[in-house]
Amino acid sequence: MKIGKRLYLIFIVTASVLSYWMFNTYISNDFFSDTPDQIRASDIYQQLNRIVYHLNKPSTHFQHNNQILFLACIQNDQSFGFNRTFIDYLDLIRDQAIPSMPSNLGLLVSDKKLYHAIDSYLFKHASTLNFYTITLLLDTTPSHTNRLNRHDDGIQRRRRKHIASLRNQLLYAAMGNEIGAVWIDADIMKIPQGLTKRMVESNKDIITPSCIMTNYAGDYDLNAWRGDRTHPSSSEIESIKNGGSYTPYHLAGTKFVSDMKDEGKFAKLDSVGGTMLYVKMEVFRKGVNFPPFYLIGADWDRVEGWDGVETEGLCYVARTLGYQCWGMPHEEIVHSE
Repeated sequence: MKIGKRLYLIFIVTASVLSYWMFNTYISNDFFSDTPDQIRASDIYQQLNRIVYHLNKPSTHFQHNNQILFLACIQNDQSFGFNRTFIDYLDLIRDQAIPSMPSNLGLLVSDKKLYHAIDSYLFKHASTLNFYTITLLLDTTPSHTNRLNRHDDGIQRRRRKHIASLRNQLLYAAMGNEIGAVWIDADIMKIPQGLTKRMVESNKDIITPSCIMTNYAGDYDLNAWRGDRTHPSSSEIESIKNGGSYTPYHLAGTKFVSDMKDEGKFAKLDSVGGTMLYVKMEVFRKGVNFPPFYLIGADWDRVEGWDGVETEGLCYVARTLGYQCWGMPHEEIVHSE
């Protein structure tokens, strides 16, 4: 009987030590392999699955923290635009890699079928894609939007809050020792060669190019601007307090990125969009994120305000910590139709 108890205790201790070693080995950012290595872990977030591929160890020629993280939230297979696929999008990101800096990739997918298709593709090809770490997340929380209605005023409040939440989840799950993060929307079709490198070398805290669309006059991304916006009236504020909706509009004199070409290579912005966005990791590590609520006008008895959600709120919070948002008026990326 005593021998049995001793053997049982030895088994428990051994199993505990092995479990601790395996957990720390597989979760550590210092663990890499020459072949795709999947780490499947249930996450604390409801409806969220996570897979991490640790693919290559950065060369000794690179500084270990001199890395760039590419990020994207993808709703479904329609998110890439007309007649485009995940492969097209992946090629676009790979073309933006900086040869002297290791690249990592983070993707959040909201459609199970597409998520499993991407997982299958990465399992077969990840080791040839030249990323050092790839994080793949699944979050199927309903967005109640689609590609046709996503710009309707009536759903912007709910849509922008949802996108902000997804961006934050992906950022926190994928970020490591990188010096900066580059968000590129799935439906971006064309990016000037070397733009990511120029964004990093600008040494700007937060920076975005001009985003246009073929056969569309002016800027497509109207979330990147400098100027003044409307404020709600007292009755509208009362409506917001009771759950009502309010959409802020730009006042006369507001400028978008393409309107600032006479200001030089870089122009100060009050707000940025997320079609292509570079943010120093220092900014995120200091506590800035994508506010998943309308923070401007919020109060203790009014949970939400009327402006400053997602990327717009990013600039607002960053400014309070001494950071500045910038535009690149002479750099144009092309959005799909």
